[in-house]
Amino acid sequence: MAPGRLRAFARVGVTIVLLVAGPSLLSGQEEAESIVSDRPGLGDGAHVIGRGVKQLEFGLDVSDAGPAKAFSIGQSLLRFGMGRWEARILPGSAVISDGESGLVDPAIGAKVRLNDAESAVQWSGVASASLPLGSDGYTADDVGLGGTLIAEGALSEDVAVAVNVGYGFFADAAGDGTLSVLVTPGFAIPSVDGLGAYAGWAGFFGAGSDRHVAEAGLAYSPDLDTQLDINVGVDVGDQADGWFFGVGIARRWR
Repeated sequence: MAPGRLRAFARVGVTIVLLVAGPSLLSGQEEAESIVSDRPGLGDGAHVIGRGVKQLEFGLDVSDAGPAKAFSIGQSLLRFGMGRWEARILPGSAVISDGESGLVDPAIGAKVRLNDAESAVQWSGVASASLPLGSDGYTADDVGLGGTLIAEGALSEDVAVAVNVGYGFFADAAGDGTLSVLVTPGFAIPSVDGLGAYAGWAGFFGAGSDRHVAEAGLAYSPDLDTQLDINVGVDVGDQADGWFFGVGIARRWR
């Protein structure tokens, strides 16, 4: 077996161990509120998980970017609460497509609460770094760096909106990055306990063609520590040639 493939399978094995054993190896304090996930949707919320809390977010989707359809398994995010900030591990996804299949680059990062959690508008920042360890055809062959400022606030008892403004770039081309702006309103559905919906817009502006995505989804919490979700997105604007549909789960240990 080729060394690159051995490395890929070893990384998948480590990821499975983390997903299965990690939550039971660490103990944490309780949080009284229901789980708050960064799934579904392309943008993140401002919430930072509490000290000692562990949270796994996992999904899969099918997408069509024009020349080929792809099935992605993983899209996983491991979050470890440290107090005012959380450590984040993104093991990466396995992609099966009409063309070449493989593993995307993993990433690490941190999310920091920037003001009091009880403020009417919550602010947080996310920093991340992707590592060029993915399969040929799916790796960037360079370290990717990014930062995002997030603001989230309630417009009413049942409606909130989150705004993400970020910039991502590769280490050897800092001036040729991509600016992202995401606006995601969320709505509680009072008639069904634990059910919420969102509909948002995401814009990506870079040296190449700009991309605009309209997305929407549902999230349901059957208990305080679990969330199930579905989401869908379509490219709009001049580059309207793609779509995705995904399902996911988030689970919290405290």
